Amino acid sequence: ADAVRQDFARVRQANPLTARLSFSAAPNNNVNNGSSSDTVTLFNLPFILSPDARALSGFEVSGSADLRYRLAQSQDFATDIGLLVYGRTFTLTPGAAASAPDVSGSDYSFSVLEALFSHSRNFANLSGPTTLTFNFGKNWFGGDPYTQYGRITLAQQLWVSNTRVAGLSAGLERQIALSKGDIQTDIFTQAGSLNQRLANNDVIGASMRLQQGQSDDPGSESVSAHLGLSYGIARPVLGMRISLNVAAEKRDSTFQFMISPGGMMSPGQPAQRLNWLI
Repeated sequence: ADAVRQDFARVRQANPLTARLSFSAAPNNNVNNGSSSDTVTLFNLPFILSPDARALSGFEVSGSADLRYRLAQSQDFATDIGLLVYGRTFTLTPGAAASAPDVSGSDYSFSVLEALFSHSRNFANLSGPTTLTFNFGKNWFGGDPYTQYGRITLAQQLWVSNTRVAGLSAGLERQIALSKGDIQTDIFTQAGSLNQRLANNDVIGASMRLQQGQSDDPGSESVSAHLGLSYGIARPVLGMRISLNVAAEKRDSTFQFMISPGGMMSPGQPAQRLNWLI
């Protein structure tokens, strides 16, 4: 086993570049995150939504390339740089295109370009590596600049036992909304996770994330709590690795606009939203 580990380390040092490529294509019955209803009720009066405000069906194509290059490594540390490129676009079905002739699937496209620098180090008094990561990126929506951001994350992995590992992390992100006059938002994140390997080598895990956004734009401020559970099946099924995940998130907006009959807007009570993701 020691010889295999040494051989693998030599191969890793000789080939420091790692590339992960992915591609997907699938139908999508709501490419624009529109309403499933043709009307909306305000002040007990029905209003007909414009065609592009309703759910538009289409076909989604996405792809990504995640490149990592190891600058240096030893038994106690590793330093990487990386580049992530991601893109997603749509084509509308003939029926959706006919109902909303003023828009196209590319109007809802999204793309990301991100660079990173990561340094991991093993400290003698800790059972797992400590990792410091810097991310710098920019994304586009509908072909137009949307946001740019910088993020710093400090993460610590701890082996509680031979079959149980915990993770802690804290991060700060500065996000600039290019589509809203360069409004800045600072996002603070704290997260934790615990994974347990079972006797059959399956892995069950739990995670929690707390996030708070502070901004000059009240509409960009929020506080959220995210809980997740996962179950990974060790034995391949038809050559595939299968995992099951369920998550719940509650988000409280610190500011809410209320629309009055005269068209005025005034601050209201905090808005609450509960999302379930499966």
